Amino acid sequence: MDKNVILAKKYGRAIYEIAAEQHCLEQTEEDLRLIADTIGKSKELGEILNHPLLAKDVKKDTINKLFADKVQPIVLQFCYIVIDKGRIADFAAMADVYANLAHHGMGMEEAVVTSAFPLTKSQVDALKAKLAEITGSKIIMKQKVDASLIGGFTVRMGDRLIDGSVARQLAPYRIPIMGVHLGHLGFLTCGGPDDLFEIVQAALVGQMHASHRATLDIEVCFSKPDGSELVERRFALNDLALTRGVKGDMIAFDVAVSGHHIDRLRGDGFVVSTATGSTGYALAAGGPIVTPEFDGMICVPVAPHSIRARAFLTSPTDVVEITMSHERRSERLFFSDGQPMGVGLVGERARIRRGPGDIILLDRSVKSFYRSVSRVFYGDSRT
Repeated sequence: MDKNVILAKKYGRAIYEIAAEQHCLEQTEEDLRLIADTIGKSKELGEILNHPLLAKDVKKDTINKLFADKVQPIVLQFCYIVIDKGRIADFAAMADVYANLAHHGMGMEEAVVTSAFPLTKSQVDALKAKLAEITGSKIIMKQKVDASLIGGFTVRMGDRLIDGSVARQLAPYRIPIMGVHLGHLGFLTCGGPDDLFEIVQAALVGQMHASHRATLDIEVCFSKPDGSELVERRFALNDLALTRGVKGDMIAFDVAVSGHHIDRLRGDGFVVSTATGSTGYALAAGGPIVTPEFDGMICVPVAPHSIRARAFLTSPTDVVEITMSHERRSERLFFSDGQPMGVGLVGERARIRRGPGDIILLDRSVKSFYRSVSRVFYGDSRT
């Protein structure tokens, strides 16, 4: 396991044990989060606290002036120890470790809910009540919005994932989905709110074009602190992304396709995308825009440390394998359709293949995709 992760766990547990002994778990979590968020949001403060030549007393005085009247003395003392040990860069990770321990100690569990649209208060209350019933714990809920889910939601609690997204549920049944354009790009939609009655009527009488969109079947293997492994499997409509960690260190990994070794890459990461995802992260990383009917995968290195590394396409039957190199034990993160995988664990390898079922999206005609490409990427107002 990465040395920084081990130390973050050690420090997080240490402050947890002190807070538990003094019966101030909840307040300590708020204090640690306040300091971590403040450091994370202030570039100037981060530079001061992480400057290698600045005296530790100056850093402590800075923390004291900012937080002495806002946090408990035990949290201030903890900050001073972290500064003395030169570990302030890992403070946010320590706060996360503490939060997990404190939630468990207070019979609480954090649930990160990602939905296609913001949930109403009544929906949030109902979901919290159901999760509390399932887990037997008080639920702390955090909300995120991801339009690619199309509808429904996903819930992550630790290393558990409950996938209730519309895209995930409908894929095996080949039920068509009709998207309504409420955002900026509109690649998955066939009209806006003003056109809703017209496009629903057209769909009911069979006048819409059915676009079959390939999906991804993703398996990522993570190593756990006890040395065992956890394999997390996901369904994705857009992409699997491997990225460098929050410290920004370059990562090294091997890429193979159906048993054929492609290269050992060094850089910021790697994206394996469907045709649908080709207009997202893959495009931003330098990949091609691909017609929705393409049913292979698009593989795109992200900021590779080589002028030879290029994006490439696979066949529908290929399997893409990514194996992290022990050459560099840098922090790395895996995401499926923008959702984190293996939170708090260390990703070791991934296998990506075409999913067993396609998503069927309805649009006005086969030309809809190219109209969107022309409008968004080439600025043709005539479309």
